Amino acid sequence: MIETYAEHEVPAKIAEACKIVFRNAQETLPRKTLVWSNFPGNLLALEQQLSALNPAIVYGGIPSAEEAEPGVRTREREISRFREDPDCKVLLANPAAMAEGVSLHHVCHDVGLY
Repeated sequence: MIETYAEHEVPAKIAEACKIVFRNAQETLPRKTLVWSNFPGNLLALEQQLSALNPAIVYGGIPSAEEAEPGVRTREREISRFREDPDCKVLLANPAAMAEGVSLHHVCHDVGLY
């Protein structure tokens, strides 16, 4: 039952995070939002719940490979998509996988930790 919990109920913290991100994306001047979580399960749940906002995601399961073949999802491509794609309204990230060297202050002014 615990393994299939997400199929039956959305945790309150996920629902609240989604509410905030959707509100930011729907403002007159839409804002991009960065959501941090130490837990990949939370990031994957948020990715599913926020699919309408074309989320980018960076965590340990996404490889870091600048020279990857086209079409392969990498950390660098996800970060670029968040920065450059106006349809990508949210970046879901794990602090351990997204190092300090990434600067997002030009595209993102809203951050949440879940």
